[in-house]
Amino acid sequence: MAFSLGLIAGLTFCPIFALPILLPYLLAEGKGIKEALKLTFLFAGAKLGSYAVFASVGFVVGKAIEQAYPAWSKYGMAALGGIAILVGALVVLEEMRKVSVPSPEGTCAGLGFGTGMVPCPLVVALVVGISATSSSFFEVVASLLAFWAGTVVVLFPLGAICGAIRKFVGDSLKPVGGFALIFFGSLLLLLAFSR
Repeated sequence: MAFSLGLIAGLTFCPIFALPILLPYLLAEGKGIKEALKLTFLFAGAKLGSYAVFASVGFVVGKAIEQAYPAWSKYGMAALGGIAILVGALVVLEEMRKVSVPSPEGTCAGLGFGTGMVPCPLVVALVVGISATSSSFFEVVASLLAFWAGTVVVLFPLGAICGAIRKFVGDSLKPVGGFALIFFGSLLLLLAFSR
């Protein structure tokens, strides 16, 4: 059931935060399909890590996570927005030969972890629902793992497409990806602080 929910969410509203972060980064750093898929895998894996953190917190505090979610979401969104702006600026400055971007792999994993730390309400409902009906921590984590597997299905084909576009067009897309990250990061900050 959790995989089906994840698949539905992954094909509908779940990518709202992931794709505007991942795709511009892949256009900037994914130099071909193989590299883009590797970065997508790292992004998705780090997102899974953040889901495990969220599941652990949810299991421990139970239903109280519902009350904490608005603040968690607000500050998580602000942090993700700030990180996206920073990464976007580094990408743009690197293209201008002013700075060197840290490891693309580590940066992409950090973006994935940050994206997962702003879980959609369906993730919160899943954690609360399973925590309320199960005394098994592993059942909560396994359910979120299944949900995650459903949500990331859409990331890999899109990651491959970005890698192919980047390889075809070349380095001229790097600043476009950087500016897109800055733009989306600014939107996240605006959303976070307009609540």
